[in-house]
Amino acid sequence: MTEKSNILSALPSVDWRTVCQNAGLPLVVYGMGNGADKLEARLSEVGLSVSDYIASDDFVRGQSFRGHRVLTYREAVLKHGDFILLVAFGTRLPEVLSHIESLGRERTLLIPDMPIAGDDYFDVSYANAHGEELLEAYETLFDDLSRETFLSLASAKISGDYHELMAKVQTKDDIFEEMPLANVKTVADFGAYNGDTVREIFGRAGNLSLAIAVEPDKRTFKKLSAYADLETRFSVVPIHAAVGGTGRAVMHASGNRNSSLYNASFEKSDDEVPLLSVDEILRDYDVDYLKMDVEGAELDALRSATQTLRRCRPILKIAAYHRSEDIFSLLLFLKALTENYRFLLRRTPCIPAWEADIIAIPNEVTT
Repeated sequence: MTEKSNILSALPSVDWRTVCQNAGLPLVVYGMGNGADKLEARLSEVGLSVSDYIASDDFVRGQSFRGHRVLTYREAVLKHGDFILLVAFGTRLPEVLSHIESLGRERTLLIPDMPIAGDDYFDVSYANAHGEELLEAYETLFDDLSRETFLSLASAKISGDYHELMAKVQTKDDIFEEMPLANVKTVADFGAYNGDTVREIFGRAGNLSLAIAVEPDKRTFKKLSAYADLETRFSVVPIHAAVGGTGRAVMHASGNRNSSLYNASFEKSDDEVPLLSVDEILRDYDVDYLKMDVEGAELDALRSATQTLRRCRPILKIAAYHRSEDIFSLLLFLKALTENYRFLLRRTPCIPAWEADIIAIPNEVTT
């Protein structure tokens, strides 16, 4: 048995769509919007169709979605008896996650993988096609928890199993406690939103004196700028730009975290923004910590950061969930680019398989 097949043998051999095919039960989707549209398209590829859509009790008011009257969960139970429940929205709210888990005690519950960007889905055939890369990424990870998180995340993407998805999650506080931030003075935050993640870092890096905060969404950038004007504990430099190249880029803006260079938002408002490289933005700064959550543009952004990463050797926190390949491609890029780093994979509670981060720490940084 090869090493490649060893890692593949640790992953499920049956994906969530096959479970739906074999069960012969009605398929009821919890949620509406882009997620439900993507889910129905994926089901139709294997000849399956959705029987009904449900929403939370306080949200159901007789509305329709894709030709179905939206039901409450109990209405779906009365109508169908037994069925498979497929969740088609994202959340990290503890009360919603608890509710989802309780529904899973009553019937088969699946959390289909819904990457935010790209056209590839992480199923059995995808894992087989990328087995060598998965193995190399797995072996690059520094500790047991990272490797266990990697396998849990990859397995949940294939199976849709809620418990597998939540098997190796941690709180934000737990994750930050593992990061040596005591001596961090200069932070670069790409995907800074309204300043919330800058404030989050300050709570853990008491010596912070400067934050370069980059945000492409026009409406959100206004909020970021307003925050920067009010912040007195350290300096915040707000920059309105997308990262990953040079020139101009079209931003599919929503005024919230759904904004993206790659996917049209619900509101379908397109703004043109400057497209800058990370190296250009940070050429005059010595950065100790670099956070990147740029809605699927992470690899392009990292490619534009090679001089900064080699010059500054910052601690990195890189979102690794927007594209199916992110859990291996970003890690392998960083491995090839950097020397003497230890790589962690950590994840906070969320459905679907989002909120995963690669944390890269230079070996010389220990406290």
